[in-house]
Amino acid sequence: DYDKNQVVNSDTTYGFYRLYNYSGSVSAQTKLYGMFKPWSMFGEWTKKTIIRHVLTPSVSFTGAPDFGDPKYGYYTDLLYLHNGEVESVNYSPYSSNLYGVPGKGRSGSLNFSLDNNLEMKLPVAATDSTRKISLIDQLRLDMGYNFLADSMNWSDLRASIRLKWFGKSAITLQGVFDTYTYNENGVRINVPRWQAGKGIGRLRSTGTSYSYSLNNETFKKLFSKLSGKKKTDGTTLDENSEEEEDTDTSKPSFAENQDRSGGSLRKTKEKDNNYDTDGYYLATVPWNVNLSYSMSLAYDMRREVFNRETREYPYKISQTLGISGNVSPTKNWTLNFNTSYDFDNQKFGYMQCSITRKMHCWSMSASVIPVGPYQSYNFTIAVNSSMLQDLKYTQSSSYWDSMNWGN
Repeated sequence: DYDKNQVVNSDTTYGFYRLYNYSGSVSAQTKLYGMFKPWSMFGEWTKKTIIRHVLTPSVSFTGAPDFGDPKYGYYTDLLYLHNGEVESVNYSPYSSNLYGVPGKGRSGSLNFSLDNNLEMKLPVAATDSTRKISLIDQLRLDMGYNFLADSMNWSDLRASIRLKWFGKSAITLQGVFDTYTYNENGVRINVPRWQAGKGIGRLRSTGTSYSYSLNNETFKKLFSKLSGKKKTDGTTLDENSEEEEDTDTSKPSFAENQDRSGGSLRKTKEKDNNYDTDGYYLATVPWNVNLSYSMSLAYDMRREVFNRETREYPYKISQTLGISGNVSPTKNWTLNFNTSYDFDNQKFGYMQCSITRKMHCWSMSASVIPVGPYQSYNFTIAVNSSMLQDLKYTQSSSYWDSMNWGN
């Protein structure tokens, strides 16, 4: 807009336009098998033991054209006046589309990967059969080279390992290795590490995570294994046996007494899963707690901590503990919570609590974020039927209201 001397939004383009992109790739791989017998010096168990190593190398080539070329029409130069001078900016009229716009620049890269699998077969004692043990379920290395890049043609070296030492559970570790060096100002330069005599790569980042769940059954199974069932004299009670009971059948049972006095009430309660056959309330409170721990090791990219002598960035460890769960005091009430603790900042980074109450055809729910920059609340009463999902009452706040812009 030459009158306002600035670029303004204006929709003046009409017609049908289509965006597309394409790429091509070709790949090949093979498998190499190696069988090894452990040395007999390690003991008798090595006689019938076999170790198998499966090596799977693969190579692939991927290429794509430059969709920033004017022939595609995805990008154009915009000319405008700024302070009396003609300025030019290259932009895409389709950048705000739902699916975006194809990127600029040609790509032609060659990727290498190497998979390793290591297993061992052990003989079963007093039998002719063997059992298989996984030593390394997968050890993968992959790296790429971009032929068309102006600089930094080599990609980072990525490595991952998966171990299955504890039954069905698996441990996975991943790491990214930096393949280039830095100058005295901490800027990455186009000198591979092997040319500078610093090896093929330096660990840039890695991390791992672990999660565990606790619920009602967890402690029930644990205590039943540790203590077991015992009689009053201290001897162990067989699981299939029962304690001595009063076998006098001449006395009416408690259930029969209930039938005589309040049988109709008891039968009504039997229809509800929260009551037993005698009409007593089953005070079971189902709950579940999920614990997750994650740790990451990565470059501390702050320039003030850069080591100018070795021209390397130091490492920084980040740890986070996540806790989430739910509890149902009754069958119609449910409480949920979710939080995470940041060990670096020594504070809770996020916390959310919610409560839900079922009211036959209606449901009431309330949630609150009490700490952190996103403090807010939400309260809703709505109809359960999907046909009447718009029939509801909502009262909420926005985290924008709790922000202190003065700080």
